[in-house]
Amino acid sequence: MVSSSTTKKFYTYDDIKLKLYIEVTQSRTYRKLLISGEASDDECFAAWESLLIRNSKATGDLDYSNYFQLVQTYGLLLAKYNVVKACILKLTYTIDSRVVGILEEFGYSLDLTSNLTYATTLNNASISSNNIVTKLATIQKQLAEYEDKDSEPLTIGKIIADINTAMKFQAIDSDVLLSEFNEYKALIQKQNGRRSSNR
Repeated sequence: MVSSSTTKKFYTYDDIKLKLYIEVTQSRTYRKLLISGEASDDECFAAWESLLIRNSKATGDLDYSNYFQLVQTYGLLLAKYNVVKACILKLTYTIDSRVVGILEEFGYSLDLTSNLTYATTLNNASISSNNIVTKLATIQKQLAEYEDKDSEPLTIGKIIADINTAMKFQAIDSDVLLSEFNEYKALIQKQNGRRSSNR
C-alpha cells in the first residue's frame, strides 16, 4: 500500500518576495502563501499570521501584535456579552440555578430571596451588562484607527522607488525578498540616524 500523504509548504518570512507579501496583504488571499501540497483556509491564515509575527519582530513594529490582541479582546468581550444576555433572557422566564451560577461567574449577583428582589437584581444585571457594549464600542474605534493607518495602498513600485532613492542607487528590484527589504529599510534608518546626529 502506497501512502499518498503530501507535505504542505508555505512561504515564510525568509523566502517570500516583497511583491507577493504586498499582494497578499491587499487581497487577503492567504492561499497564495501555499507553495505545494494542500491546506485548509485556517492553515493558510495561520501561515500568514506566523509570517506577520516574524516580520513584526524583524522590523520592531508591533502594530500587528497589538491589533491581534485587540481583536482577541473584542471577540472575548462579545462572547461574554452574548452569554450574559442569553442568561438574563432565560432567567426572565424561569429561575435556573445553573444559569444563575454562570452569571455569578461573570460577576453579576442575583438575590433569590423573594420575587421582588430577584426581579430587581436581574434588572440591575441587565443594565450593568450594557457596560460591555461601551467597551466593545471603544475597541471598535481602536480597531478602526489601525485600519485607517493602512488607507493608502502600498505598491511595489512605490516601495522600490522609495528604497532606491534613499539608497541613492538601484538597491532593489521587484524580486526582493521581504527579509531583504527589511534589511535595506534598517540600513536606511541607520544612515538617517547618523546624518541627523552629525547636524
